[in-house]
Amino acid sequence: MKLLITKQIGTKKHTFEFEGQTFHEVVMDSQKLSFPDVTECGICGKNTLVLGARQAGDNGEYEYTYIKCLSCKGELTFGQKKKGDVYYLRKTEDKKADWKKYEPQGDTQGNKHRDDNDEAPF
Repeated sequence: MKLLITKQIGTKKHTFEFEGQTFHEVVMDSQKLSFPDVTECGICGKNTLVLGARQAGDNGEYEYTYIKCLSCKGELTFGQKKKGDVYYLRKTEDKKADWKKYEPQGDTQGNKHRDDNDEAPF
């Protein structure tokens, strides 16, 4: 048995497929995507959003999944519960989406940073 769930990120729709032996298993598995559609940036209000992922750390031991605004480079990161493998959007203490404003770091010589391009992260 299969179940397709569609989530909207900016102007794009992403379809996720869940599979299981029973209806109950499929529905339980689909609840791992515990986040609403995100149609606009929480910083600049534009809909130029992309879904991306990256690894960090010396051996790539940290994995991040995020929504990035191509207009202002703001980012909203997903959290992941270790038990049950549930994905959710990180929120502030007042329960609003925790959008982080882009702030360049590192090189002060004017060299390009990883986030200094306007291309999708994949």
